[in-house]
Amino acid sequence: PPPADSGELRTVVPEDPAELVPGARVLHPKFGLGTIQQRSGSPANLKLQIQFDQHGWKSILMRYARLEIVLP
Repeated sequence: PPPADSGELRTVVPEDPAELVPGARVLHPKFGLGTIQQRSGSPANLKLQIQFDQHGWKSILMRYARLEIVLP
């Protein structure tokens, strides 16, 4: 899909949970920008530990999060 326009940021909606890897920058609709630190669980039930710039550490289930990957 084409990148979404989030102001200055270019983001894409991940099509595959494998795209959400530690070190990846992500955008969450409520918590804003963050960096994935850890991932666990199966692809269908992927749980991510994310360090958000403004909101600290959060543990998020990918299927509910509506995360977007921030492009470099």
